[in-house]
Amino acid sequence: MKDKVFRLLLFFAAFIIILLSAGIIYALVSRSTDAFQEYGIFGFIANSEWDPRPATEEYGALSFIIGTIYTAFLALLFCLPFSLAVALFNGEYFKGKKI
Repeated sequence: MKDKVFRLLLFFAAFIIILLSAGIIYALVSRSTDAFQEYGIFGFIANSEWDPRPATEEYGALSFIIGTIYTAFLALLFCLPFSLAVALFNGEYFKGKKI
């Protein structure tokens, strides 16, 4: 009985996640069609200006993409030495031991 209830709960949670994802995709696509029609996908990605005021309305994602790449590399610079040190320590300290 517990397995059936748990399986039903998981199915319901998966259905809600799929429904929410579809809703988010619909909202993003329906509200961005005007910008894509005016600038095109390449123009949207290659433009670095972002000014959503009604008088000017200029949209571009390049600065956001570059900021994301910089942030990812900065996180990698901080995490890589620590993760390698922990991996080496665990590999040497627990050599031959079962955890």
